[in-house]
Amino acid sequence: MTDGSKPLIDQTRPNGHLVQLYEADESTLIDNVAGYFAEGINRGQAAVIVATPNHREAFLDALKRSGTDVEAALARKQLVALDAHALLARFMIDGTPDAARFDESVGVTIREARARAQGRGLRVYGEMVGELWKSRQYQPAILLERLWNKLAESVEFHLYCSYPIDLFDEHLDMGSLDEMLCAHSHMLPAGSDDRLEAAVARAMSAVLGEEAKTIRPLIVDRHRHAWAAMPRGQATIFWLRENLPHKQAVILSLARHYYRSTL
Repeated sequence: MTDGSKPLIDQTRPNGHLVQLYEADESTLIDNVAGYFAEGINRGQAAVIVATPNHREAFLDALKRSGTDVEAALARKQLVALDAHALLARFMIDGTPDAARFDESVGVTIREARARAQGRGLRVYGEMVGELWKSRQYQPAILLERLWNKLAESVEFHLYCSYPIDLFDEHLDMGSLDEMLCAHSHMLPAGSDDRLEAAVARAMSAVLGEEAKTIRPLIVDRHRHAWAAMPRGQATIFWLRENLPHKQAVILSLARHYYRSTL
């Protein structure tokens, strides 16, 4: 969980679609995913993890440390753990996700898990999209997100995705990133959002001087109206990239230094 008490998902949303970007602070991803599933399994909900082998083991170990009886959940198929690359291979054709094969593989898995939940709910974590993104297959990742959303129109479940994206990367493809984020309902902090926001604010002051004071209210306003589902630190980075293209590289390079020094 993000703060030890607040749920990662909004129980009033039947088909929430979360996303988390991670890079420098992968431990936050592991803690969040473990908290997400511990909460669901304790509620009697079904759970499906689609991850790389290393992450899958890390998530299961963290779940065990949380007090969840992972072996029992796996044995009764309340929890199902699948390999991201093996599942991708079942529906990718010539580098593009095929809708029919996606339904025959992922769709069947989700519907079966939902049936086993007997109305108590289903939580899913997937990083197939993140693996596509890592290999710079941006459009296939976005198409896959759309297939997930299409599936959620007929099957009720919560979905949590993750991407290995460095928000400080000056070469980040903002067009593809924006398109990807539009497929989600809520963005989770990449790490400590308070530390991230403080690092960016410090870098802005160092580079912009007094001008930073006049800019901050504009960022707050944009965050409130357009990015209400995005953490403030990450929203600030997006604002800088869009509105200060000639200065954002030096600001974010300095912010990266400040932020990582606090990890």
